[in-house]
Amino acid sequence: MRAVALALVALVAAPGLAHATDAASVEGGASESDGTVEYVDVAPPTRALTSDERAAFVDAPMAAFVGERAEYAVEILGGEALRVTLEVVEPVALDGGALDGTVVVPVHVEGRSMGFFDTVYPLHDTGVTLVDAETLRPVFTEKRYDERGRRSRAMLDYRDPGPVVVVSREGDEVEADEMRVEAPLPDAAWDEIGMLFDLRTQPMQPGDEYAYTYHDAFDLWRTHARVQGPDVLYTDAGFIDGTAVEFHDQTLASERGLPWGPDRTLPPVLIADSRPNHTATVLFATDPTRSPLGADIESWIGDLRIRRVAWTPGQGAR
Repeated sequence: MRAVALALVALVAAPGLAHATDAASVEGGASESDGTVEYVDVAPPTRALTSDERAAFVDAPMAAFVGERAEYAVEILGGEALRVTLEVVEPVALDGGALDGTVVVPVHVEGRSMGFFDTVYPLHDTGVTLVDAETLRPVFTEKRYDERGRRSRAMLDYRDPGPVVVVSREGDEVEADEMRVEAPLPDAAWDEIGMLFDLRTQPMQPGDEYAYTYHDAFDLWRTHARVQGPDVLYTDAGFIDGTAVEFHDQTLASERGLPWGPDRTLPPVLIADSRPNHTATVLFATDPTRSPLGADIESWIGDLRIRRVAWTPGQGAR
């Protein structure tokens, strides 16, 4: 499954979910002797915020979401197949490098298979994205997959060299030529988590459209989000008013931009590799939190029905 769904799940449909570990201490896995994959820690070092940084952070767009925790049930063919949690934890600052002092907010997602689905396709996918508190764009993303006993990890590093995201993959099913890929992206590159929170800060008026380009660690995508208007979600507690947003995705191919001068390169060339296809309809709350309430997603394994089953709002909504 693609991860914009698991960014709702993590939002609308992809292969990664996310992790509940402090981003400042993402550690390598166990040794190969116990059957797991040997991992090397490549996450950027972080530190606690200073008093001045914390005072300034309260005005950042991500500040309102800190402390939020949402849980979603994912139904496939009428039965619950996955339980997914998304959690926004306390901000930290990057420690060293060109982005030293940049305040980032770790967002964790974790998904586990449930019921009959767990017997035929046991799954435990985890990950973490460091979201720039001001721009809502990713700085670093790590995804770990444990599916039917096969383990792998994907990392996307947006820090260097600029509009080229470095994608590293390792694990049981990763070929040697897939270990490390440099994917040219436009300057305004996103990931599924950043897209979710950026969309939640938008007006979301009927007829509004938003476009995002992102790499999910497997392919390059362009997503178009189109606001349809008011809708309702039926739950055991009754009807909930929401705003429906349709998502249309297409795959892209990219070519590195040509040098414009000694210190400047043209933006990468993006080529549509497929037609835009409707992949999901997501319902967002009409209150200022814009929390995702649920989604209906089209996927290769059948239609997915996602419903929020538990929610703790962020500090800005309490």
